[in-house]
Amino acid sequence: MYRVIVVVFVLLGLTKVCLRYRDGIISVRRLLFWVAFWVAVAVLGFFPNLSGYFNNLLDIGRGADLFFFLSILLLSYLLFSLYAQMQKLEQQVTKLVRALALREMKDPGSGSAGEDASSGQ
Repeated sequence: MYRVIVVVFVLLGLTKVCLRYRDGIISVRRLLFWVAFWVAVAVLGFFPNLSGYFNNLLDIGRGADLFFFLSILLLSYLLFSLYAQMQKLEQQVTKLVRALALREMKDPGSGSAGEDASSGQ
């Protein structure tokens, strides 16, 4: 029964990743990362004895310990990735606000703030 659950989750994950790639939301690099992740989930779901091989290779006692270790690594990577994206967005917003402020200083009558205020009345 658990294999059916694994297949459903893997298919849902792969579908979501592929749709996000198709819509241009994620890059090829992220697509490949997530495809590899979901394939690894499927392989370990169907062949749980492989986790014992990796446990011995990494000198980890139990399969649950390996799962938690890999989960912490994955979450750390995702947290760093989100932080880097947030920093990039903050820089873009700063540049945009500066450009708009300079444009407003050069031509005070063409600003969108005056148009927004007058259109609401």
